[in-house]
Amino acid sequence: MSFIRGTEYANKLNSWHNNLEEDRQQRASLRRCSSLLDVYTSSGFRDLLFKLKPLWEGKAAWRFTALAIIAGVVSHVSENDPTLSFAERMAQKNGGAPVMSELRFRRLLAVRTEEGLFRELRRAVKLADGRLNIVSLADDVFRWCADDTGAPKTVMFGGATRLRISSQSLKRAWRTSEVFSEQLKKHIGIRTCRIATEAAKIMMDGGVDQKTAVKWAAEIANKLGKAKKDKDSSSLVNTETEQLVHISPEEMEKVRVLAKRLSEEKREPTEEELAIFQNKNHAVDIALFGRMLASSPKFNVEAACQVAHAIGVSASVIEDDFFTAIDDLKQEADDAGAGHLGETAFGSAVFYNYICLDFDLLVKNLDGDEPLAKKAVIALVEAALTTPPTGKQNSFGSRGYALWALAEKGEFQPRSLAAAVCHPISGNNMISDAITRLETFRENLNSVYGQQTAFRKFDVTKPSGSMSELLEFVGQ
Repeated sequence: MSFIRGTEYANKLNSWHNNLEEDRQQRASLRRCSSLLDVYTSSGFRDLLFKLKPLWEGKAAWRFTALAIIAGVVSHVSENDPTLSFAERMAQKNGGAPVMSELRFRRLLAVRTEEGLFRELRRAVKLADGRLNIVSLADDVFRWCADDTGAPKTVMFGGATRLRISSQSLKRAWRTSEVFSEQLKKHIGIRTCRIATEAAKIMMDGGVDQKTAVKWAAEIANKLGKAKKDKDSSSLVNTETEQLVHISPEEMEKVRVLAKRLSEEKREPTEEELAIFQNKNHAVDIALFGRMLASSPKFNVEAACQVAHAIGVSASVIEDDFFTAIDDLKQEADDAGAGHLGETAFGSAVFYNYICLDFDLLVKNLDGDEPLAKKAVIALVEAALTTPPTGKQNSFGSRGYALWALAEKGEFQPRSLAAAVCHPISGNNMISDAITRLETFRENLNSVYGQQTAFRKFDVTKPSGSMSELLEFVGQ
């Protein structure tokens, strides 16, 4: 979603930046700000607030903070370059190396506070010699602040803002669901940056002192990815990898066996023993969703399953919920106010989701184990139909099952039906209207392209079909 790019606010932001170039005193004042608190009290920030008033007034507080970050960072931009996005400028080669190094980029991605983002972005401007796309930078700041507050994700589709559920959150919910754990048991991988940390703990339990165990485990971590570095050489932080690593149960077992052997023999691992990754695996989540290892690309796994972001079939408006919590022990005579006041963003939508699966590739990824591949497909489909992401469940209880589902099988080029809801649906029959549009659009595609495919479907609103019939169909 674009908060500023393509809107009236882009011109106003550019105008404010041009004014800074003329008012050197105001610009210098902003550039001297070492914290967001300093920015809040600056006249330059007040001017930006006035120009962009509809963007923040009466809305969530994070927008105010986002504008403060923008004001403080953009004041350091000496040349507004609209030809490249912020990310493209950071990746642009300068003397053979990118403007922002991989290490500093990781540091930027790891930022968890507004103050931290403010500091890192000021450094980024300096690395770019003061030449950046300020509208692109401002949009990125707004998106970061929105995500940091847990605001619903959105997308512009068919000229309207829709609610969106990211494919990453969907896949995470499915692979960690009870459906997966019950049906696939020992065939689910582990995704973590603490694989070698487990090895260090096993060695320490086996009598190896912590400093030595950390040293040996760090060697394992550096074969899995890139080990973190801590000033304390005995800290377990040194056994963690900079990036998450997805490994199969067989590979994790190799790590545990190696750690136990090293603790018994009291020696460091050999180069041969550090070969943890293997091409033959039976981890269905890796086989389905793939694996990318920058340090060991020959063990990458191409995903057999493609998952689209789920999008709302209608236009949506994100609301702000201001809530309070009452202190049970507070007496009215002391203070009649609430013990806590907070806010969170929310919205509602009927979502369309699309999944594409290459069964032959799935079998190949599972080393030819076709029965396991069929079990994986059944578990995936059942999880997709019944398991929503876990985020904000305690606050909103979003526990809906799929109301309509269609499964197709064939050798033709896969096709999504998302275009059926390109024009946002409105009115009181949103669910039935969406189903009608999807089915009509599919029939039109079949007619125009001359495709006749085997399929099964169910429709809760009629009702017709069943989940069991659909699962039997996909598992054949």
